[in-house]
Amino acid sequence: MPEVPELATWWDKVSAIGTAGAVIVALFLAVSESRRRRLDQADADAAQARMITARRKSLSLVVDNHSLYPLLELELITVVIEEVEGRRLVPHLGTGPLPVAFGVIAPGAAVSVTLGPFTPEGETEYDAPKQLLPTDRIRSTYRFTDAQGIRWERTDLQQPKRLLDPTPSLLNRLAFWRR
Repeated sequence: MPEVPELATWWDKVSAIGTAGAVIVALFLAVSESRRRRLDQADADAAQARMITARRKSLSLVVDNHSLYPLLELELITVVIEEVEGRRLVPHLGTGPLPVAFGVIAPGAAVSVTLGPFTPEGETEYDAPKQLLPTDRIRSTYRFTDAQGIRWERTDLQQPKRLLDPTPSLLNRLAFWRR
């Protein structure tokens, strides 16, 4: 006749399984809460970055600061007309070659860059530079530092991307401490 397990031994096994299950659930909840907080923080960090927009106004590209805080630095990186006659065209800016840097931009303020004639990308001379037409689609990429000191890059109205500073090299750290 088979032996009947003792109730205490059976109960210990069930208790151990229950404890392991509780630990797994607690770890899952902690990880998901941590992930939610991290996403909430990333969303809060990007709040000002989403308020910086670029638009075309006649023959100019205008970057607007719609936020309640100043931009500490703005840099216009690229401006192109997408695929005109099978080629990408780049402008000759009234301010000189890209990138174009601006200083502090106050809340609610805007900066603009006059767009000159466009030539094929990679060429400096062009027999008949194309003038900007109202139907041309301009793509612009710009980088900026928000009021929290976070660097961002944005192309048109896409979601801004946070730019992480690379870890400083040993030489840069030593140069900092020598100052």
